[in-house]
Amino acid sequence: MTQYIRMFGPAALLLLIVVVIAYVIVVAVHATRSQTKQEFSQRVARSTIWSVGLAWLCFSILITLVPLRTDGESGVYLIPLATLTNMFTNITSTTFLQFFGNFLLLGWFGFLLYPLLAKQGKLITVLVAACAMSLTIEVLQAVLSLGRISATDDVILNVLGAGVGYVLAQKTWVPRLNPQECVEERHRPYV
Repeated sequence: MTQYIRMFGPAALLLLIVVVIAYVIVVAVHATRSQTKQEFSQRVARSTIWSVGLAWLCFSILITLVPLRTDGESGVYLIPLATLTNMFTNITSTTFLQFFGNFLLLGWFGFLLYPLLAKQGKLITVLVAACAMSLTIEVLQAVLSLGRISATDDVILNVLGAGVGYVLAQKTWVPRLNPQECVEERHRPYV
């Protein structure tokens, strides 16, 4: 964990500052262009979703595609659940971080995709997109020889995280971006 903080701390802080400044500018532009309070709220909601999504995407790329190991340890593990079984039989200080880090890595994807897909969004669409994204990350880690371990278990946890994120978005506060599509009571528009 200390290695991550040393390596990514300054970049993460700079990314956060840039995203906050860009977000404030976008909200100010929306304030001048929106004619009603509801239109302003919808524009701000959409901007918030895109800002958070892009920031997390940059963070995800940073933590998955930057070489970490200098000892050359790397590998590809294709047997499903093998690395998870090993992880929980040999619990170390990084077990929790490895498990929940992989689970949450694409959780944002499912959570933020829900309002953007509106009516046509289905859980299977999110799961397929998350699987494609996770497979791309794992293949790049193996092909680019980043000193990382690529495993099918990472894909499984990434896809599960995206699915849970999508379901949580359905059940919680995430706004629908178009009030005309909010026909059911559980899909009230953001006002």
